[in-house]
Amino acid sequence: MATAIREVVVIGAGLAGLTAALRLAGEGVQVTVIEREDEVGGRQRSRVIDGFTLDRGFQLLNPGYPEAQRFLDLPALDLHPFDPGLLVKGMPEEPMSKLVNPFHNIRTLKNTLSGLAQQDLVTASGIAAVIKWLAPILTEKRDYPFPARREDIALDEALERAGFDQIAKDMMLVFFAGVLGESRGETSNNYARAMVKLFAAAAPALPGLGMGSIGKQLEHTARKLGVKFVFNTPVESLAPAETGPVTVRTAAETYQVDAVVLATGQEDVTDFWEVKTPGTRGLTTFWYATSEELPREKLLAMDPHLRGPLVNSAVMSNVNPLYAPVGMSLVQGSALFDGQHPAGEEEARKHLAFIWGVPKSSLELIARDDIAHALPTQLPGREPIEPFFHHGVALAGDWTHSGTINGAMVSGRLAAEAMLSRFGSQ
Repeated sequence: MATAIREVVVIGAGLAGLTAALRLAGEGVQVTVIEREDEVGGRQRSRVIDGFTLDRGFQLLNPGYPEAQRFLDLPALDLHPFDPGLLVKGMPEEPMSKLVNPFHNIRTLKNTLSGLAQQDLVTASGIAAVIKWLAPILTEKRDYPFPARREDIALDEALERAGFDQIAKDMMLVFFAGVLGESRGETSNNYARAMVKLFAAAAPALPGLGMGSIGKQLEHTARKLGVKFVFNTPVESLAPAETGPVTVRTAAETYQVDAVVLATGQEDVTDFWEVKTPGTRGLTTFWYATSEELPREKLLAMDPHLRGPLVNSAVMSNVNPLYAPVGMSLVQGSALFDGQHPAGEEEARKHLAFIWGVPKSSLELIARDDIAHALPTQLPGREPIEPFFHHGVALAGDWTHSGTINGAMVSGRLAAEAMLSRFGSQ
């Protein structure tokens, strides 16, 4: 508990900053959140264009996240879950194959893989390798966000060791590409395993009013606790202090406060604080409208042979009808983002038409989101940055912990708790 009324500035109104503000305000700290954009949410924002709800890139909320359960009113978000499983595009003339909840248990995993083998989407040796890699994950005790301290290697090497043939490995790497932001298997195998645990624990979902409603709910709760928000205001400088107040300057005002939570993206944090950051991965999401009749499954779709730029796709309005006007469908297609060679819209449209089996001309582009810093890089051996409070400053952001909504929120909570602990000892 804070022993006196303290004043704190939170720089950044993404989920990390909002969670830190909530935790601090709940202990009686006076909090001001400064945000350079015109609303909260950071990456988790939404907008409406011609009646379609478009999130800032394809994103989902897993209601199994511990921090979501701690800080969010999940029923109030009106969550619309995806069905557990995947749609897999095989031969061009064939409809997609359905993988029904392959991560649920060993029996469903074997049944699913056997069905894929009959369609030449995976070989017998590939089935054995997939089971070898996944079985320990499905049977061991859940451990999030990183498995217990153990040897860590790159995902690609782990799949090789498990005996994956090229077909099975390609399918696994394409599946993970949309989750990890890369398709070469450079990511930590332990981290990939942790993601599988989450897929098995709960079905990812879309909030009724879009992913942006997550941040708005946190903002509403924070305001009730007295948190003040300042929008459209970039921070110009931050002056830490070993003793005395920390100074934060904007063009309009100078704040002298007891402490600061620096909750910006890693691409901005080094403007204010010298810290080694892990780097980022980028993603592009194309949003299309169509009146064509599409499969009604509430499933993520993928092309394991990657016959185009898209690593996954989904009919968003199947999952949440509020995402599209009546009589229309909203389809997303996501590709890896390369700043030098971004995916072309014509290529994306062609690939999407191939995946869903509709005429290319029936897909009308509504918008595209190029998110250069979508996810932090999760290389082998990387562990969360320990929460700290140094010279009046605490760091927060998914890049300090793990590249998920839960990672962002837990980083904000831990930053606030490190600060509260120091306040209590002074």
